[in-house]
Amino acid sequence: GAGSVLTKVTLQLDPGDKRMLRITLPPESKFWFGYVNQQSVWPWYEDGDVLLQLEPSAIDGQDSVVEFFYATQLELQQRRKIKTSLIGPRLDLPLENISWTLYYPETWQVEEWEGNLSLDDQQRGRALVSNMKDYMQLEQKSRQMRMSKAESLLNEANVLLEQGKQEQARSAFSSAYNLSQSDAAFNEDARVQLQNVREQQALVAIANRRNMFINDKAGAQVTGQQRQVPQENLLNFTAHDLQGVLVGNTADENEALRRLAARLIDQQQAVPAKPQAIDITLPQQGQTASFSRSLQVNDRAELVIEIEGTRSHAGRVGAPLLILLLLAALAFGVSAASGRKSA
Repeated sequence: GAGSVLTKVTLQLDPGDKRMLRITLPPESKFWFGYVNQQSVWPWYEDGDVLLQLEPSAIDGQDSVVEFFYATQLELQQRRKIKTSLIGPRLDLPLENISWTLYYPETWQVEEWEGNLSLDDQQRGRALVSNMKDYMQLEQKSRQMRMSKAESLLNEANVLLEQGKQEQARSAFSSAYNLSQSDAAFNEDARVQLQNVREQQALVAIANRRNMFINDKAGAQVTGQQRQVPQENLLNFTAHDLQGVLVGNTADENEALRRLAARLIDQQQAVPAKPQAIDITLPQQGQTASFSRSLQVNDRAELVIEIEGTRSHAGRVGAPLLILLLLAALAFGVSAASGRKSA
């Protein structure tokens, strides 16, 4: 018989200078969608691998979080006999603190677990979600956690604005907006603040370019030149810098520059740069087993869990066997993966 396995992978790392995460999925697998720091991202495909663009965390000192989902087709030897291997994705970096949780049907009696991860006997049992009420409670808890994170990001974004870290603030506002879809008022507040940051960045860039043109045309000997923001500060400027590039203009000139900046941002927003995947809460049904591994240095090696057992008779005779599993893998990148050198 054949079955399907749905896998959610969560990875925490400091990307450092690394810009792309290369993912080699197991055979017969299909990539669904991915997130980087709570924002959905376009997958790139190269030589059968999936590439996701990495971004540093909006908050200094915090790791980036990468999540992605994929589905795998499995083959079982016989209808009543269970013998199969579950293979994890390969990532182009070493991993540590790996945990892998399986949710498998109540009809399975697993007699033997093998592979290169350690089974945690204390974590075996039944999944918490067994009916619709449990699922709704899990979903409500997930929403509360997302809103709590969104509130924290919104507060941090405003602190970053005061510090002149416009680019980090924009990333934090964007994450807060994506996480707060369940609260219309908060979500609109995050959207407006995100829009304001984008328009201010565009305004500074346009005004700065205009001032450069005016100064070059006037010549170096002319006094009272228009103030300019250094190129390296165009995306990270203070309120003083913003006011400075507008000094010397008339009110009508500044209003025209603001309208132009807003129009440019509206045009950019008209064509989505990234897919907006739906954030889902997967039902954790059936029996559960957890596995762990402290370190995997060889980034080309595979994580493997082998299952042997039996399946009790259920369903119509001759019906295709459908295995619906949730595999959740949690891995943390070691220092070598982040571009940092250990002492």
